[in-house]
Amino acid sequence: MSRTEQKRVQCTVASTRAAKRSFEQLFRTSYGPPCHFESVIHGGVCKWVVLFREHLCIVPFNAADEKKCTRIQTSDIRSLQLDRNDNFLFADEEVTLRSAKVHINYEEQHVVRARRASTSPVRRILAGRRGSASAHMEEASSIQETSVLSEGFHLFDERTRLWLYLHQMWIGNLSVQLYGWTKNDEIPDSRVKEVYVDMQKEMGVAKGIQNKVDLLDELAHAVRFNVCLKRCVLLQSPSLIQWITAELRKFAVDKWRSQPEMQGLGRPEVLQYLTVLLETLHKTLFQCWPVFVGPEGEDDLDKLLEPRTGVLIQLIQALWLPLVLSEELQSKDPQPALNVMHALMSVMYEISLLFSHVEARTHQEGGQLSRQQQLRSHICAATTEKAMERRVENLVIALQSVLLSMPSGPYKIVIAFHYASVLNSLCCQSASQLSKVVGANHTEDLRFVLPGFVSSHAEDASHPLEKKTVSLLQGLLHFFCPDQARRSSSEGAGIAFETKH
Repeated sequence: MSRTEQKRVQCTVASTRAAKRSFEQLFRTSYGPPCHFESVIHGGVCKWVVLFREHLCIVPFNAADEKKCTRIQTSDIRSLQLDRNDNFLFADEEVTLRSAKVHINYEEQHVVRARRASTSPVRRILAGRRGSASAHMEEASSIQETSVLSEGFHLFDERTRLWLYLHQMWIGNLSVQLYGWTKNDEIPDSRVKEVYVDMQKEMGVAKGIQNKVDLLDELAHAVRFNVCLKRCVLLQSPSLIQWITAELRKFAVDKWRSQPEMQGLGRPEVLQYLTVLLETLHKTLFQCWPVFVGPEGEDDLDKLLEPRTGVLIQLIQALWLPLVLSEELQSKDPQPALNVMHALMSVMYEISLLFSHVEARTHQEGGQLSRQQQLRSHICAATTEKAMERRVENLVIALQSVLLSMPSGPYKIVIAFHYASVLNSLCCQSASQLSKVVGANHTEDLRFVLPGFVSSHAEDASHPLEKKTVSLLQGLLHFFCPDQARRSSSEGAGIAFETKH
């Protein structure tokens, strides 16, 4: 970086309030209101990075129109990496110890107008005449090409929330593609709140499992992309999350037979109901981070994660109740029980992301537990050692089924990613009761299933989420089976580790 560029960087952060007004004016029609914006260094100049729900924009402080902005759609990003070793040098030649660079590779489609010779018989005849203008006649055609472009900017702090939000946006949009979800039409917030109140009343008086399933299906479909509806489900009192938590407790393995609404119904209906409850939770928590942006949102998240009394802490404890039996996961028809486990792991993955928001905000406070430590402590506090062994057994059985038996396809990629992420967070960050249970009872299971999957997908993985899954599973292999991991690497089966963020 030149001396001139360094001096320009001394103009650090512009007025946040003024910036927000400018962004809302500049992007109102095509982007919607910004979810988050932060000052970064881009091309040696201090600029804003603005995050919308599906876009990232790099904006000069004095931008007057959209043409001066660099726009990247997060669904087009092919790779996203944080380089903690790439420190930025300021004008005073002091290196910031916390700065890091975000590297983005993304696809951009553009139309190229190509010209090809005409094959018309008349033009072929005319083309034979010397000097005829028709000899050079060509027909125009359009070809759509895709280029992979690179972009990058420096963060002032490697643990900034900008990186956290951007990373979660990217993973979320990749997941949307894999699930095949499509967006609903936009509904005014006032109407959303009215409909939610009506639905909540219906839920409270619903008779029978099927009526509840129908209402939850409707809610789950609507809540995937609607931030206002997510806010209602998560924060409005009386809490629907608490109601779902109570339902999970009622239909645990040791209690479901005593429920009045189960008269005439059996275990298949219970497993279906548990799956719908968990899928509703997953779609509510999916991409819910805009609900918790800003001081008011941060306070709301702190209340949800309050030890012992927080709504999400109570939910975590309910999730680790015995919802399925290992015998059901290994029966002739294990799919209903596996559906419960897959949905449960998706919910656990989304909850772990919320802990990371608290960690990003409080990492400078001394003695603050990491998100993995916090999550593990709440799980272990709610589970006896013997019960923990049974839950981990179910988890490992389900993981084996995903990696060995689930048909290849988009759904397998995203589900395997959830299992790998949750296991990596709960077991591999430091010694814990969970990692001890896995190490003591399931090392051979992991040794059997992980090397084959990692080696077969290391070279062939094309989707970004599949590559991250392989890297996370390789991390599990190194943690629990280091000898096997070394052998796989020496045979060329291993892949380079990705930095986990």
